[in-house]
Amino acid sequence: MTDASQILIVEDDVDLAEMLDTLFQDLGYEVSTTHYGEEALVLCEERMPEVVILDIYLPDINGYEVCRRLRNNLLTKHIAVILLTQRTLKSDKLLGLELGAVDYITKPFDTEELKLRVQNTIRGIQHKRSIDGVTGLPRGRLIEEQFRFLLRRENWALMYMGISGFGPFKEAYGLESAKTLLRITASTLLEAVGEVGTVDDFVGHVGEDDFVVTTVPARAQALMHRIKGGFKSALKDLDTVIEQERVRAIKKGRPQDAIPLLDLFIGLLTSKERDFTDIRELAEAAAKARRRAEKGLSSEQTV
Repeated sequence: MTDASQILIVEDDVDLAEMLDTLFQDLGYEVSTTHYGEEALVLCEERMPEVVILDIYLPDINGYEVCRRLRNNLLTKHIAVILLTQRTLKSDKLLGLELGAVDYITKPFDTEELKLRVQNTIRGIQHKRSIDGVTGLPRGRLIEEQFRFLLRRENWALMYMGISGFGPFKEAYGLESAKTLLRITASTLLEAVGEVGTVDDFVGHVGEDDFVVTTVPARAQALMHRIKGGFKSALKDLDTVIEQERVRAIKKGRPQDAIPLLDLFIGLLTSKERDFTDIRELAEAAAKARRRAEKGLSSEQTV
């Protein structure tokens, strides 16, 4: 396993802690172990594990208190906690879940079940990290995987696009309006791909106002046309408001306050242009095409 996920085991039973340490190391995880709650809090800040397997009964502070303090700390509130306990009362389980634990396992437990629960928890964490919270589109690792997939194909087109005027719009109208704009853009891309693209096309959110779409060269121009038209149509009412405010700003002699109208600029890169050896080269070429498009130049020149 590359870039191994980290697990912290907080268990005062030495034999059980060693068994769990061996179990998860054999599965390829990077494992840390402590018998104390206070040390667990320090280790969480230092190592930022994906998952903490936390016993409730500890020599210093109990697992409930550890869980509560993890959730109240901005640095550690995102860490997934799985509670281990001999308590079987429903009220004990509910308390752990109320404090933010993602799972609750009663001792004695089946090691295979614990292994699967931890793996499912980590898989869910990784999935969330790979999906943009605003647009719901793939990002990060999933985009990298798509780029690697393109390198194995012979016939592909990659669009790398941004929203012209996004920065001034965000500054003028605030974060929530900017998020709405990003969601509109994502919906526009998905609708365009659904109407003009192929079943294998991919839509991703690189970050901020940057998006990528992959398709086949034969559909690229039609898809670009549909995306730009759909974006303009979706923002017709918003453009009217912006234009009215631009006119007012100019009439008041303050043209510097007039924010630009919104538009999409789309850089296009295809497999016909040259061979790419790795995703770094591909990403750099796509970024170059995006910059050319932003400057109003043709994005279909030789890279």
